[in-house]
Amino acid sequence: RFGRLGRDGGLLSLAAPWYPLVVRAPHAWAFEVPHRVRLQSDDGAVLLGDRAFPEGRAAGTHAGPYVPAAVAASFHARREPVRGTTLVLRSTERPASAPPPEVRGEEGLIDLASVDVAGLVREVADDVLTSARAFGVPVPERIVLQPIPSRTELAATAPGVVLVSDRLFQIFPIDQTLEFHRRALRRALFAHLARPLSARADAPGDRGWATDLRAVALVDLDAARRRTGAQTPRDLLQAFSFHPAVDQLLYAPQIAFEDAYFAAIEERDPFRDDPVRARRPLSRGRRILEMGRDALAPEAFRRWVAMLVNARRSAADALAEAAPERSSRLGSWLAATGAPVNYRLGEIRSERLPGGRHRHVVEVLREGADRIEPVEVRVHDTEGHEVTVVWEAPGERGEVVAVTPGPLGGVRIDPRHRLPQSPALADGHPRRDDGTDLPWRPPILNGFLFNVFVTEGDFVGLVDFALRRRYDLEHTIGLRLERTRAFTGGTLRYAHGVGPKVHTNRRVGTLTAGLSFDRLHEGFADAGLGGWRGQLTLAGSLNTVAFALDPREGFWAAASLTGGLTYRDDDRVGWTVRGGVRGGAVLPLGLVNALVFVVGGGFSAGDALPSELQSLGGSRRLRGFESGEHLGRGAVYGIVEHRWSAFRDLAMNLAHLVWVREIQLAAFAGAGVAFDTVDRGPDGQPRADEAVFAADVGLGVRIHYEYGGVQPGVISLDVGLPLTRADDLVYDETGTAVRRRNPVGFYVGFDQYF
Repeated sequence: RFGRLGRDGGLLSLAAPWYPLVVRAPHAWAFEVPHRVRLQSDDGAVLLGDRAFPEGRAAGTHAGPYVPAAVAASFHARREPVRGTTLVLRSTERPASAPPPEVRGEEGLIDLASVDVAGLVREVADDVLTSARAFGVPVPERIVLQPIPSRTELAATAPGVVLVSDRLFQIFPIDQTLEFHRRALRRALFAHLARPLSARADAPGDRGWATDLRAVALVDLDAARRRTGAQTPRDLLQAFSFHPAVDQLLYAPQIAFEDAYFAAIEERDPFRDDPVRARRPLSRGRRILEMGRDALAPEAFRRWVAMLVNARRSAADALAEAAPERSSRLGSWLAATGAPVNYRLGEIRSERLPGGRHRHVVEVLREGADRIEPVEVRVHDTEGHEVTVVWEAPGERGEVVAVTPGPLGGVRIDPRHRLPQSPALADGHPRRDDGTDLPWRPPILNGFLFNVFVTEGDFVGLVDFALRRRYDLEHTIGLRLERTRAFTGGTLRYAHGVGPKVHTNRRVGTLTAGLSFDRLHEGFADAGLGGWRGQLTLAGSLNTVAFALDPREGFWAAASLTGGLTYRDDDRVGWTVRGGVRGGAVLPLGLVNALVFVVGGGFSAGDALPSELQSLGGSRRLRGFESGEHLGRGAVYGIVEHRWSAFRDLAMNLAHLVWVREIQLAAFAGAGVAFDTVDRGPDGQPRADEAVFAADVGLGVRIHYEYGGVQPGVISLDVGLPLTRADDLVYDETGTAVRRRNPVGFYVGFDQYF
């Protein structure tokens, strides 16, 4: 597994409790006890605490809650002197290093496939140690950093060592993105320095949260000393939010290290591997500090932070000294992480006051736990004036009063997004019900597809834009431009989300109505007649798959009904009614295998051109057959695919643009029947078969990668072999063989097959 405990890439990581914990009676929190540990590796090296044992035999006594360890064939140590302290970075492979600036020629070239992690760590440590000395925090002579295969924590601490993920700084190397990784490492280094402060000042039961609180206070003081401001992903990515991956990243991120990028205050801490944190869910340092920042007067807050850093008092006593009237809130702050809350607007009343001003009474509703915290309510009027008032009281509801020069323009709860709100308590996105109005997002490139049919010498593609309001999961206006083998055209549609949430950016069901205008290709299915078509489509779908790029479980189903009129190239007008259904399910087989089942079908009624008929072939059906092969008035098909994650947790860096993370192999088979077909025989006439059976098999590869080291993507390669093709010749109306069909179907796509 990935994390503090697990084996991956030749490293056995034991960086969390891996043996029975010693609890000294009568105090259940007294984990700081001596541990006598002996560890032996018959063929490899051992790390025990902050010491290395190259011969594979380790023994010693360590005081602390547990003793971290690691075993590998060998360890390399990179030592970096920084501000009078020696940084020791241990890893299973020799760390990459950038050549010095004075080196010229070929030896001075930077290897784009390698990241100088040690050099970046040294830069961060230089800032941290400079700030620590400036604030009077004791600095040790040596700090040991140990990489582990973690996908949740970019950096953390264990007794005696700083833990860093083997993905640290594996991200697009511009300063704004690297800053997220630097920030996580700064916090871990400050936590390492703060551990002795908490051991000196705080009770055993408080040392876990107090150490983290001191660490985040030092992080903020360090940022103030360097005069830098933290940027959020929204700040960095707003200019690119038209991209569907960025939109998903902003509203429902599905990435490794999500907390490092997005949870500035929430900090869910899902594993709590440290035994001090494992006993009960407590808020981590960032949330405690920010709740104090909101509740305390500025001078009281500065005094509290100063006392946290000098550690002459415990964190609790420092709060009581700095703000006696607020010290009783600490218990609520600590319990906040286990107390989910959703805020929403209630009734709003406005009245005109004598003199022309306006008085607004806003009701705020609290759902879930009775978490007492300052809730900001921003009121603006139609003349552009803003007033922010605060509700800070227990109970399920409260009222605030604001007075503005002009009539009410709008209201928003928590305008700075400082209060964590639970998606489980809200019907939609938890911030959907916080305001009277929602701004529009930039147009979202909701879909982009470019698939090459290598064997057919053709391509299909689409560009799909969607307009949605921020946090709105119900209403979407879309524009789709599309080219397939059969047609080229565009669709304007409205989609309404229904049902429970899959995640905070999509509901499980969608109802859609659309108008489209297309050019039907005259060469499709080797027919010579095309036309112009207008049509109306009604559709509905269900989809429980949360991670579409690599679904491991879930099901989906969709149905559509389309009616249209076509003005043909022979000056005739025809009508068609078409319907279709498609559904599937993913069944996991362990952690690295999955079976995917897909079934579907459709019908065409009316005076249909070949491009309006149902096909069994193509990239979304039987991949061994061409897109225009086995056309008929009706078709049904079924497909089964087995996916095997053959190469996992790769770290193939391609010029820092993409990191290849996983390669899946797929084997598939499909079968279907086309009814009332129009396939031509040697006489140039449609074959007499009322039903044609088709079957294929094939192999595929799915290359999973990350844009810039963050956002997931996939490239699909599929090769299908037809099993039932009786004749590979294509005939025209005169019975002349015009070409041979391709012996296999070869498809390249930038999405999953399904």
